[in-house]
Amino acid sequence: MATVIYQTNAGSSKKYAELLSQKLSLPVFPLSGSDSVSSDEEVIFIGWVMAGDIQGLTQARQKFSNIICVCSVGLSGGEKSISEIKTKCSVTEPLFFLPGNFHLDRLTGMYKMMMSMMVKMLKSKLKEKPGADTDKLMTAIETGVDQVSEEKLDEVIAFLSEK
Repeated sequence: MATVIYQTNAGSSKKYAELLSQKLSLPVFPLSGSDSVSSDEEVIFIGWVMAGDIQGLTQARQKFSNIICVCSVGLSGGEKSISEIKTKCSVTEPLFFLPGNFHLDRLTGMYKMMMSMMVKMLKSKLKEKPGADTDKLMTAIETGVDQVSEEKLDEVIAFLSEK
C-alpha cells in the first residue's frame, strides 16, 4: 500500500492529496508531518510548483527511497512546462500535472510579494501575445481561478491501478 505525501502552500496540493487518499483509501501526510512513514514505503508525492521547481521534492527524496510517482501542481502545465519541470527537478518517476488554484489575495508574506511582481511582469508579456490561452491565463491571474477537482486525478489513479 502506498502513502500520499504532499507539500502545499495555498492548499491545492493538500486538496489533491486528500482527494486521492479518499478515492484509493490511502494514508495521507504533509511532508512536514511524515516522520511516522517508513523510509522505504511506496510514496506518491504531490507538490506545488514555483519557478519550475516542485516544492518539497528534494526533501521527500532525502526522506523516502521509493517514490513511485510525482504530481506537480500549478497554474499551467503544457507539454513544454512538464518537460522543463522534469528536467529541472531530475524527475525519473512518472510525472503528472494537476492544475491548481490561484488567488493572489489569499497568498501571504514573501509569496504574495513575489507573485505580485510576477503578475505585473506576466501581464506586460501576455499583452504582447494575444490569443485564447493568453486571455485565459490573464483572467486567472486577475480574478483568481479554482481548478482542483477529483476528475483531474483520473490519469494518476489509472497509473496507480496498473501498479
